[in-house]
This record gives sequence, C-alpha cells and structure tokens, in this order.
Amino acid sequence: MDPKILDVLKQKNVPGVFFVIGNMANQRPDILKREYAEAMKLEIIPSRIQSSTTPFHARKSAGS
Repeated sequence: MDPKILDVLKQKNVPGVFFVIGNMANQRPDILKREYAEAMKLEIIPSRIQSSTTPFHARKSAGS
C-alpha cells in the first residue's frame, strides 16, 4: 500500500475500504494504524485461505 493513496482519500474526504492478507499486515503496521486512525474500513483476510499460487485474475481468464 502506498501512503499517497491515503493522502488523496483524506484530501478529498473520501472513505476507503482495504483488504489485507493476514501476514502482510505485519509488513506495514504504520499504514494500518493510519488507515484505522482515519476511519477507513479494514478487512483482514486470513493467510491460510490462499490455497492457490495462481492470481485470481489469471484463474478467471483461463476459465473464460
């Protein structure tokens, strides 16, 4: 996550919704704290549900 996104949302007074993969939350706790402090909606997704190494958009394209 780039903090610039949070800057724009704050400037425009627009709320944001962010989905965070569980173990990725530990990599940038400063950004998560800022999102929480600025009343953003956070959804933490447990790491264990990532059963495939193929990105979702690639799986969808292959099945189309």
